[in-house]
Amino acid sequence: MVPHFRTPISWLIALTVILAACGGDSDDTFHRDEKSDDGTAVDVDGDDTDLPEAVGLRIAFMSNRDGNNEVYVMDADGANATNLTNHDEWDDCPSWSPDGRRIAFRTTRAGNSEIHVMHADGGEPTNLTNHRDHDSDPSWSPDGSRIAFERADLAAIGVGRDIYVMDEDGANQENLTNHPGNDTSPDWSPDGSRIAFTSDRGGSLEVYVMDADGGGLTNLTNHPARDGLAVWAPDGEHLAFRSFREGNWELYVMDADGGHPTNITNHRDADSGSTWSPDGTRIAFRSLRDGNSDVYVMEADGRNPTNMTDHPAWDGLAAWSP
Repeated sequence: MVPHFRTPISWLIALTVILAACGGDSDDTFHRDEKSDDGTAVDVDGDDTDLPEAVGLRIAFMSNRDGNNEVYVMDADGANATNLTNHDEWDDCPSWSPDGRRIAFRTTRAGNSEIHVMHADGGEPTNLTNHRDHDSDPSWSPDGSRIAFERADLAAIGVGRDIYVMDEDGANQENLTNHPGNDTSPDWSPDGSRIAFTSDRGGSLEVYVMDADGGGLTNLTNHPARDGLAVWAPDGEHLAFRSFREGNWELYVMDADGGHPTNITNHRDADSGSTWSPDGTRIAFRSLRDGNSDVYVMEADGRNPTNMTDHPAWDGLAAWSP
């Protein structure tokens, strides 16, 4: 069951349009471009030198503090923020491999949105998707052998996003959802058997879950308000997600079957884009509550939110290291 949460406090009508680079922590606008052929596999450098030793002690995030979107990493207490990508093009949507040795991310450095992978300390990345459609929001399978991601058929009008899966080296790209709507923001369950994602296929944004092969589709939220961006708790028993059901973007936690949704942020400003600590005791998220987009960390029941980035630039899209 979800732990006991604090009593909701009063809130005011607040900012509802959230601008971000990734499909996973953005507003509900879907960008379009041209459709193309299947992706091409690319080998990944297997060099394991200079790998991080700390476990669960770092948070990757996106920041534009150097003038454009870059992938940064910081200690879990907010110290030692370091630019890993340092490139003129946009880099964002970081996702750690389960062993903490690599980070997959979205980048526009190839001329469109692609999934690249780099070592956890930065270095030259490798393009995994190599596709003319736009790819984003990578999510590693728990065993590290596959990556789920979002592909946008930008030639389509009003529709065209699906959840794909590929091998860790970019091979065998497969469409799991294949639906005439927008399926976005995949997140793999801790046991590897299911993938949560956001979809508008029912007319409103909802949190769905499917088997890892694309079968067994279930709507978990089934609410008239907009719900999405679900992420699994490490125990596989809960999911955190964002919802507009109270007139403002808030973070909720629900049971893995969709039961007992609980508002854990209860703040007048928009909160979104959550990621769990490896032990499940804390959640990092993006918030506008200080008048700017920053990465916060709170306890899993919503208590003690703390601004970790506290920078005038745009910070968000956090991903906690394994």
